[in-house]
Amino acid sequence: MEPKEQEYGQFEEIVIVDVFEDSDDVVRTVNEEFIQENTIKGIRRSFRIFNDSQLLQSVKSFRNRDDRQYRINLRYVNPEPERDRRYAWRILIVSVSCLCAAVLLFCIWHYTRFSFDYLLVAVALLAAASAFSLLLFFYRSHDTFIYKSLAAGVPLIELDNRKPDLREFDAFLMRLEQYIRNANKSGMNSQQRLAGELKDIRRLKDAGMLTEQTYELARTTIFSHRDYSTAP
Repeated sequence: MEPKEQEYGQFEEIVIVDVFEDSDDVVRTVNEEFIQENTIKGIRRSFRIFNDSQLLQSVKSFRNRDDRQYRINLRYVNPEPERDRRYAWRILIVSVSCLCAAVLLFCIWHYTRFSFDYLLVAVALLAAASAFSLLLFFYRSHDTFIYKSLAAGVPLIELDNRKPDLREFDAFLMRLEQYIRNANKSGMNSQQRLAGELKDIRRLKDAGMLTEQTYELARTTIFSHRDYSTAP
């Protein structure tokens, strides 16, 4: 196992010798800007494509009062996004059940001789529980498109589906895909691309976008790629 770890250390030295310098940070041309807001979750995402191959992703959380920015190098992004769609159906069932129970108790109070005031209190509580569960359903559910890195499959770009509306969303998705495909045609060979992707992933880890565990998994995946080898 020791020689293998030393070999990995040699790989790391290759990554340090950057394929593209940090001049990518310098904004020369702004190509696209796109904004998404999720009122229920209190999150505002903005995306700015610049220099034809870079994307600045800003995530602002009003609830946590957090504002983060990450630069994504589109040269190492897979142009085919994955869709992650999950709905909290159990919470929705609870909401509907509470609403039905509230309607039933209200009918009993209104149309029968059991016109006790505590029934109205129960109706109000059940209605409030139904409304809260419905809000929780929308908060816990999500329908997103996720762009991952080419070789390691690390999630890099997340977009809420149909926001701000379907037409604008689809138009931006098509333009983003074209920018990614154009950036992929950078003239790098496979080894340079893998080394560049690993360095870019490490930069994002240092910026706080990726966890140490995600970085180590990506590092292992790239090192085990058949096209990744030490320099002669």
